[in-house]
Amino acid sequence: MILRGDSRDSRRKGGAVSGRPLPASRLTGTLAALAISLVALAAAPTIAAADTQAPRAPAKQIHVGPGPVSERLVAGSYRLQFQLTPNRATRTGVVVVSLTQRGRPIAGAHITLRVTMLDMNMGDFTTDLSPTRAGTYMRSFPVVGMSGHWQLRLSVKPREGQQVTFVLDDRMAA
Repeated sequence: MILRGDSRDSRRKGGAVSGRPLPASRLTGTLAALAISLVALAAAPTIAAADTQAPRAPAKQIHVGPGPVSERLVAGSYRLQFQLTPNRATRTGVVVVSLTQRGRPIAGAHITLRVTMLDMNMGDFTTDLSPTRAGTYMRSFPVVGMSGHWQLRLSVKPREGQQVTFVLDDRMAA
């Protein structure tokens, strides 16, 4: 294979631009780099999929607030009742989650709440909810200090079954 370029540019010696064939070593190196790049591109989706622990069920997004939140969330056979009171940026609150599957309380689930301010970079915090009785989990909600648009990401991993993630966009008042 011989690559030839426009012979009008004679400033370079040897190579495609001068009209002369590329040296075999340069052509081999170029083809090797191209082959490696193609292999990396082909493998990228596989590597990305293997590295992530994304839930199988898609995240469901709900808009809530301002004021107390009481939302019934459904994903497949799971029913989740999410409550956040008083849902005020300047007051301590309480998060309560009740989790059932086919009408039965689910004990032993791992429930994580991640809170992120969407209006500006204030970092985020993650907390695990503690079981209070079969199928009910609770945690105090700290003073976040600033009203605005907050994302509440609730990840539920039952002892058996697939993880489900719910995303609530909360307009939290002061």
